[in-house]
Amino acid sequence: MHSTSVNLQSIPLFPTLLRSSSVHFKAERLWMLRLLYAGSNLVDDAKLYKRGSVLELALSFCSSTVSDSESKVLVLKILKKCVKLPVLAHHLVKECGLLLWLSSVISIHCEGPDGAENSCFTVTELALEVASDLISSRLITDWLQETALEQLSAISSCLYVLLVKDAKLLKGNVPLLTSVLSVITSTMRLSMKRKIYQPHYTLSLHGVFDLCQAIGGSSRSTELKLAIELGIDAILMNGPMPVLSETDKSRISMVVSWATSNIFWLHSNRRCEEPAKNESLLSKVLLWLVASIILGRISSISHEKSGDLAHSANSLETLRCFLDNAYERVETVDSCSANDTLAVTILYLQDHVQKNSDYLPSVVMALCLLLLDRYGNQVNKYLADNRGKIEMLFSKIHCPAESNPSWRWHYYQPWRDTALQHTEMERMEEEQACRSLLVIFSNALNAGLSNCPVLSLDDVEKSGLFQWERDNMVKQHYT
Repeated sequence: MHSTSVNLQSIPLFPTLLRSSSVHFKAERLWMLRLLYAGSNLVDDAKLYKRGSVLELALSFCSSTVSDSESKVLVLKILKKCVKLPVLAHHLVKECGLLLWLSSVISIHCEGPDGAENSCFTVTELALEVASDLISSRLITDWLQETALEQLSAISSCLYVLLVKDAKLLKGNVPLLTSVLSVITSTMRLSMKRKIYQPHYTLSLHGVFDLCQAIGGSSRSTELKLAIELGIDAILMNGPMPVLSETDKSRISMVVSWATSNIFWLHSNRRCEEPAKNESLLSKVLLWLVASIILGRISSISHEKSGDLAHSANSLETLRCFLDNAYERVETVDSCSANDTLAVTILYLQDHVQKNSDYLPSVVMALCLLLLDRYGNQVNKYLADNRGKIEMLFSKIHCPAESNPSWRWHYYQPWRDTALQHTEMERMEEEQACRSLLVIFSNALNAGLSNCPVLSLDDVEKSGLFQWERDNMVKQHYT
């Protein structure tokens, strides 16, 4: 204060006023923080802040017990301006551990005392804005994806706890709910792009179920549209999860029901404008569901049989060879009921998506695992009567992609096995076999319903449709 000169290579009095112990310490500290907020605009300011370790001191002060809520808000506002300057953004993330610091701030304030909701949400909103600005930078997201996704995962884990714990409060603050889901979805997107040997950020099936419950959507509020879209993306980017128990089957049924009903609602008024987007999301939900069922069965079989399954997939054998090692008899009434519910859901989704022969083997395999080789009821009796036809059709279908140990879930495009090559005629025969099995399974589920019209497989064959397709394929081949 009594110096005859001023060092313009640093911020005068910054450490002194920030750590002030005078009578007016709070006013002096707030004045200095407001000065920092007003001064963080240009690249030259960024160099000044880096040279004097200004932001490191601000982060340290904000984490200390002497920092009050007003000071914390000011520090977060300073950070929000600073991360818009690339020089400071990279410095804060790579050298100051800003993302881990933000996760601790969110965690501490979300566990604050009752009655402090406004302060908690203000700090959380600002922390989320800082995190969102950071992950909007391509250079920073590339660095996170490659080497430090765990830092962003720490924030997403805190936000997930906040979402599930304070779901009612968040629904009253739609922008905050949307920001929370945006960060979680961004983390999953980066995780999905990582190498298989790198750590990933994922939720369990129970976690996904709680996520749907927290978002809700039954109110069909227009304000919640973006939040629901992000919730659907989070489910699909999280990837399929093995369905192992009756509880898992119940939860995944409710998750798929939530996602499907909201997809129809979201795009009900945009059917003419975006027909492909609705169908694309439904296709992803269908593939996500069938993959979860297939992975659940593969992971639940004995160690001895797992080697046979891997051999069946790697040697490109038929679906019949694979299923011989994957059958598991279902004995309880609840198990049959849960399996029938999932089978009906798969057939419903299959009926509402674009007919794509590439994933028909996966759909058929999931239905086989759910419906075949069970003790008696109307469904099983119908399938037993058609056992010979079913096994003959199995021999025309290759093992689906999910049975391959190298298979990985991809949100943007299906995984393809480059080693699997079929002629056009083989592809057509496989597609026809899959369609025939869909008819059989649909009839089996309708077997217990009275006055329900049934289109038998014989009716399909007699119509000449399949033969017409085969003849047309031959004509095209020779012309």
